[in-house]
Amino acid sequence: MALGRLLSGLLSSAPPAACRHAWDPHANERDCTCAFVRCRRCAVVKKLSRCEFHESTTQDKRPAREYFESMGLFDDGIPQNTTYARELTTALEEMRAPGFAPGSSVLEIGSGIGRLVPWFLKGGMSYTALEPDAWAARYIRDAYDVTVTTDLWETATFAPQSIDVVAAIHCLEHVADADAAFAKMVDVSRRFVLIVIPEGWDIWNPDHLWMFTRDVLRSWGRNMGLRVYGPVQKRVAEPEDTIYALFERASA
Repeated sequence: MALGRLLSGLLSSAPPAACRHAWDPHANERDCTCAFVRCRRCAVVKKLSRCEFHESTTQDKRPAREYFESMGLFDDGIPQNTTYARELTTALEEMRAPGFAPGSSVLEIGSGIGRLVPWFLKGGMSYTALEPDAWAARYIRDAYDVTVTTDLWETATFAPQSIDVVAAIHCLEHVADADAAFAKMVDVSRRFVLIVIPEGWDIWNPDHLWMFTRDVLRSWGRNMGLRVYGPVQKRVAEPEDTIYALFERASA
């Protein structure tokens, strides 16, 4: 009985998790040997390994600017920034999300070349980025005069509830442990967690390790005790859909 109570206490005191996964094999529907699993609890799909072809075309095999240019993500200017900002604004309005107050702090993890930095700055927010690629980090710093470090999110140290808004914009699908990254975002957030990800059809993209749906994000939000705005799914560019979700801490 005493051991049972001890185990029960340990389990009840465990930090909330996005999902305590139960993995099943997931079929690869394309002509390659990439391997996948699917969680029977939250339905997220995870890439276990890449085939030889997709391994050879990963982002870390190319210089940063070459990667961003090849993905159509680098036009060195305003047009794409304006498009990203308009799409995020529309998505937040559609999900009837609360606004971010001027003066709020925002931390963007895996910021790439910072497409939404102008959107945050125009809203009067104090912006900080974590971007492990040195070239992209330097680009953001020089372009927008904001604080950027090349720390990895997995090892970066932030006090709990120390940042008003923690954002991952086209980042979560790239990390090795997306659920752990999300849980850390919730821990660091004082109020909001903002997620923007591609809808999961493109798991065969060599740089995407996770396949999300709106239901997966709803499940993760519920598991973490968060209020979920959206998620909404929008056709941003052919043929890829984008999912937007805003999570709010219950204590806010």
